Amino acid sequence: MNQELRPHTVCRKRTPEELYHFILKARLRPIAASHLPTSPSYPGLPSLMLPDAIRNANPTDVPAILGFVRELAALEGRPEAATATAAQINDLLFGPSPRGCALIMCDDDAVVGYAWYFFATATFVGKPILALEDIYITPAARGKGFGRQAFTHLAKLALQHGCAAIDWSVVENNSAAIEYYQRLGAKQKTGSYSYRLDGPALDRVAGG
Repeated sequence: MNQELRPHTVCRKRTPEELYHFILKARLRPIAASHLPTSPSYPGLPSLMLPDAIRNANPTDVPAILGFVRELAALEGRPEAATATAAQINDLLFGPSPRGCALIMCDDDAVVGYAWYFFATATFVGKPILALEDIYITPAARGKGFGRQAFTHLAKLALQHGCAAIDWSVVENNSAAIEYYQRLGAKQKTGSYSYRLDGPALDRVAGG
């Protein structure tokens, strides 16, 4: 992890006025808008309090998030997989058509982790699902309750959106994370395999 990515990141929550103008500028889709930092000044945005150590990401967090993404890839034993750039992360979170949402975990003024999520659908039950793409806490900050606060907030968020569940994955050899998720009450999904179509195979199928 490049430690130079994080020193200027400040854990400050937005004021209602800042939030209102940010939402208008981002032109978020309805399903992606209601998870943002809550403010009574934005019509139709339901109120959901954030824990003290958790806040919604803003564009100044992009370098820190990118650093955490690279740390996570290295931890999973595939650092070469993290090819994303800061511009791509910014576009996914804050571009004209945002594709994801991120929470930032703070230890006083230091950014110590993030959770990246989006909303998918579950056709069998006819409800949305909160899909947790990443959750990462820097090693020095683990064991301080940041993960539990993040999951508590995500669970409340999922219920607020009428979600049937929160879905996420974990690498097979991450026994500590697996044990933690089991303590939360999460269950391993069985009966199916996950597939990915990418690279030349994706190009070939797209070409007919």
